[in-house]
Amino acid sequence: MHRWLESIVCPGMAPQVIGHSNYEIADLLHISIPSSPPSAARLEPPEPMDFMGPKNETPILRTFIAHLPEAVQLVKQIYENDSLITKSNTVQPTFRPGKPMNGSSNILIPFEAENVATYLFKLPFNGTKELWDKSSERTLETEVHTMKRLFKSIPVPFVYAHSATTENTIGCPYMVISYIAGVPLYDVWFGHHLHPDTISLETTEKCRERALDGIAQAMVKLGEFSFAKSGAPVFDDNDDVVDIGKSRFVDKTAMAYATPREGNQESAPSGAGQLIHQAAESRGVARAVMRGVSWLASLSPFGIFSIQRRAGPSAATLDPDVPGDMSDDSGDETEIVVFADWGPTSDPKEYYTRALDLHPQDHVYSRGVESLLNKFISWLLETDVSEDPRGALPKSTPFVFAHPDFDIQNFIVDTDGRLMGIIDWDGVEAVPRSIGNEALPGWLTRDWDPVMYVYESAMGDEEALRRGYQPNTLWEDSEEALARYRAIYTNLIAKHSPQLQAANAARVSRRSLVSENLAIAASDPVCRSRILDKVVSEMWEAYKDGISDTASSGDDFVSETDLYPTFYDIAQLYLENEVDDFLLDRLQAAFKALLLKVESA
Repeated sequence: MHRWLESIVCPGMAPQVIGHSNYEIADLLHISIPSSPPSAARLEPPEPMDFMGPKNETPILRTFIAHLPEAVQLVKQIYENDSLITKSNTVQPTFRPGKPMNGSSNILIPFEAENVATYLFKLPFNGTKELWDKSSERTLETEVHTMKRLFKSIPVPFVYAHSATTENTIGCPYMVISYIAGVPLYDVWFGHHLHPDTISLETTEKCRERALDGIAQAMVKLGEFSFAKSGAPVFDDNDDVVDIGKSRFVDKTAMAYATPREGNQESAPSGAGQLIHQAAESRGVARAVMRGVSWLASLSPFGIFSIQRRAGPSAATLDPDVPGDMSDDSGDETEIVVFADWGPTSDPKEYYTRALDLHPQDHVYSRGVESLLNKFISWLLETDVSEDPRGALPKSTPFVFAHPDFDIQNFIVDTDGRLMGIIDWDGVEAVPRSIGNEALPGWLTRDWDPVMYVYESAMGDEEALRRGYQPNTLWEDSEEALARYRAIYTNLIAKHSPQLQAANAARVSRRSLVSENLAIAASDPVCRSRILDKVVSEMWEAYKDGISDTASSGDDFVSETDLYPTFYDIAQLYLENEVDDFLLDRLQAAFKALLLKVESA
């Protein structure tokens, strides 16, 4: 019998062990395995079963299982040459695959010896011959070399072996990395909610600050890498960056409009059609991939949330009326992740607007919304504190490394909150410093992304908590708590930065509350309007508070509420072609007031 590690896991993370069960790999995947399979044996699927039939298995997982003997042999070879672990001189352990886990775009399979995970196979969802392409190959190579380079300075998994092609003994692209023991940061961050009988709020708060300190220290170290261009790093054989090349990003606009609703076919942005058509050529495989993603997400209540944050509702929504639905009854066959190649560039604004530039809008309302967003981005970069001469990097190198998915699911800590590992570097690139390594973590800025922020008052209601309240989705922090932890984190960024850069690093971090959310608005049409509505509302509040001398001097309309239009009012003015220079001047003054307000928070 294969011993399986039964666990509750967050996507891409080491499991939190809660017990052990004897499962056969064939039982979980519903694949028949001979009692003593030869090394070249192929594993054939039986008839579909009630819980999960072959239609819900990802093609990449089936490929891996078919080459399981070769995978075990590779792990044995790695173990024999592994100098990072303590080994017995007399007994070689028997390695067995553990329970698959899901990352945001990968399947993770731990290999265990004596029920202790040691190595982890990381398999990309699209790692099939039909879907794997040069862009995917380049992205995997970049991730591998980045992790090897960063391993010298921050806690990331060690890369033992990899292949960026489908032509290998495993039959698919893969990475074999070290297994980082620990618990998901989410479990520690909300420990007082998840384990109220044993963990107090006071203990949780200490763990949170300890975790933020380790994360800030690691992120500051990423500032050692700065570049003149934005894009994916190109490495030499010594894992040193020698150039910046093309990168790729998830094209959420193409995904959101993959299947325009009946009667609304013109809603799809121009440029999306060709990408969607190209993806549709492999639709059968892509459909199986995303069905498998849905199944893997079901292994953890956190899983589907990660997919939604990464790819937008088109990859997670279960509403049959919404494009991208993954339910069997929807009849929709567009559950695909669309990537777009991009760059490199030396212009920070081009990074922010790359998704907008890829899909120019035809409708006057959409053009108006994007015009306003472009104005905000331009005003942000006109006063970019990352170019401030008081200690920041010089203007000639305005780009830095940043984690490609700087959110809570990609951090592993111990039970006291000490940082153990940072995972999921898929898609790493050099980004503008304003949203780079000094920026705030994603889970501390959620309240400015209303589509994603699902805080309920009961989450902070002691009486409701005593009655056993449990959220329908995930635990969230209140806006007040998020503001407090943002202040803590920016102080930690300053603490760990070189002395001459500390003050400016903290300013970059505080301002990233605005810059990060503008970047999300530019890349994700689903979140765009609600984020802009939040920004405009906060702008007028800052303006009326008189934070900015420039904004408040000489104005005779401060008390006129009808002259503080909402985002939707402004969008309507664009629709009617009634946006004049006077309004734009007021908007710019208010936006600058907002930046000053967040910098002083």
